[in-house]
Amino acid sequence: MECEDEACRKALAVALGTEGFASAYRETLVRYPKEECRFFQFKERRAQERAEEWILSLGIPFEKPPAREHPGGAPRAGTIQ
Repeated sequence: MECEDEACRKALAVALGTEGFASAYRETLVRYPKEECRFFQFKERRAQERAEEWILSLGIPFEKPPAREHPGGAPRAGTIQ
């Protein structure tokens, strides 16, 4: 994921250089709601992808439901058959 807002990107880079970088990063994201939303959508998508890969690696059939729009743009979870 790439931060689209230049000011946010710079502020996040500064936050990552601090001692308490995790909380500084989160505090910075809160000041940029659009980027914060994009960040959490990205995290949710990646978690979903990893879960799907893990399920498939166990040999469990997995079928994604048809894509549907959902408030906030978050992806729908798949179903295990």
